Amino acid sequence: MLAYSTDPLFWQQLYATIFDTISTFLPHYFYGLQSHPTREANHVIKTCCNCLNCGGEVTIRCKQCLDRPFRFEEDPASAIHPGSPPQGSDEVHSITLSNLENLIEVLANGNLAQWYAGWEKPTEDSVPEPNESKIKDLDYVYQDFKIKKRISSICSEDINSNLIRAYVMAGNLHPAKDPATKHLFSQEPPDVGLTYEWSLGLSKGRGVLGRLNDPVLIGRLKNSNPLIWIDVFFIDQLSKNITMDLAKAQGIYKKCKFHVVLLTSTLLSRGWCLFELCLRHHANMESVLVGDLKKQAWNYDYLGKMQLYDFGDKKAIYWSLNRIFDHNDDKINAAIMEQIGAASTRPNRCSSVCCIC
Repeated sequence: MLAYSTDPLFWQQLYATIFDTISTFLPHYFYGLQSHPTREANHVIKTCCNCLNCGGEVTIRCKQCLDRPFRFEEDPASAIHPGSPPQGSDEVHSITLSNLENLIEVLANGNLAQWYAGWEKPTEDSVPEPNESKIKDLDYVYQDFKIKKRISSICSEDINSNLIRAYVMAGNLHPAKDPATKHLFSQEPPDVGLTYEWSLGLSKGRGVLGRLNDPVLIGRLKNSNPLIWIDVFFIDQLSKNITMDLAKAQGIYKKCKFHVVLLTSTLLSRGWCLFELCLRHHANMESVLVGDLKKQAWNYDYLGKMQLYDFGDKKAIYWSLNRIFDHNDDKINAAIMEQIGAASTRPNRCSSVCCIC
């Protein structure tokens, strides 16, 4: 006869073990989320303990995992794709603020500008390794720049992350592989993890560079030329392995010394931005907000109003956040509000936000 345990930790661990065992062998319809394949043919996730992995659906890494090397065996075909960032011994992790400025100028006056000038509406014949999703993504950017904004030639003020992604997806060389720009990237870990909207320009003025060069922010960082992690350059834009992307993001947003959030009017509706804020909250580390913050009601449903163009990303992010916050939407929304300074409900905890208007 089994002895009854009164230790709540025992029951919590037993529940987690049973849940993860069931979720490994049964189709994943928990919480309204259908499954996608637990392992793609040539992709293998390796962590020290595979903690809270949900049979491969997502990887939520514990603090022990984050302190140990994260190894990812990529499909060889993806590893040699010209638009993917360097891997292995050539992998890069950051770029200094000054080098980011130089990079944008080189792209605006070099290969990206030449490609854009001759860019025509994406079709299966004009896209390497075409598929419906890739053509749809490229056409979205094409319509925004060439049709809606009617931009015929690119300058540095026009470049944003959406355009960078379209550039590498169209078969062009990743900037960290391009002989003209690869020296601008660093293999050093970043000082700053950045949260921003991709529609925000990367240039000076009101763009990413201009806002990161704010004297008040530079004083807060105590570094006039910090190493920056900006996702469009360091997450493989040709990969469809959302598990890998989520796992990489955890290492950045939980461990970076600084987390800078460039506020825009719709940033707090963007799924990836909310995910990054929640990771920072989960790590019990502050965020530095740059810009004006729109006030919302104390019970505003950030999670319910989350927007993502890729439904697969939305499923994975929603599943990940639920695993972190005990499948409780109210806890997720409270974490977001607390991280941006809209609420202060956690006891015995310093303020999680520093706002620079």
